[in-house]
Amino acid sequence: MPIEVDADQRKREVVEAAHALILEGGLGAVTVRSLAARLDCSTTAITHYFADKSDIVLASYRHSVARATERRSRAANLGLEGQFEAILPLEQESRDDWLIYIAFWPMALHDPVLKTEQRMGNRKLTAFVEEGLVKGNHLPASTSDDERHAIAGRIVAAIYGVAIQAIFDPEDWPAERQREALRRSLACWLPAPA
Repeated sequence: MPIEVDADQRKREVVEAAHALILEGGLGAVTVRSLAARLDCSTTAITHYFADKSDIVLASYRHSVARATERRSRAANLGLEGQFEAILPLEQESRDDWLIYIAFWPMALHDPVLKTEQRMGNRKLTAFVEEGLVKGNHLPASTSDDERHAIAGRIVAAIYGVAIQAIFDPEDWPAERQREALRRSLACWLPAPA
């Protein structure tokens, strides 16, 4: 009698193994063979659930995005700035997620599906920022939709910029410096509270 396998559990295991391999050695470390070895299974057990490496990388990227979204949700009671901080690589899990994003980008430059995923992720983050600006009444009522969208884009760019600095130079960009850089960036675009 064949052993029953929980498909969702197996996919999670493959994604977690891919995540670990990317963190250890970049995208080049992720192959069907290396995943099978890590999970002590056949390559067929991997290809049964994922079409190819791009499919595995996409699933790993989405896993990191889902974790970041969950961190933002947990920080909802900390206000908009707290939710932005939840995106930054202030601790190991978020740092790992940024390493996955950065590893994903070169592949996304040349793969239309991955490029679309990255573009849509950026747009979702910008929409999240815009929504927060509106809900929190952070901008004057006279702010046009175009102006609000531009401000949200600048905030996203600042978050990305701080995160990239922190990933490549963590000693010079500890958590407090990241927070301070974010606060200073926000102060450029948002009116001071009355």
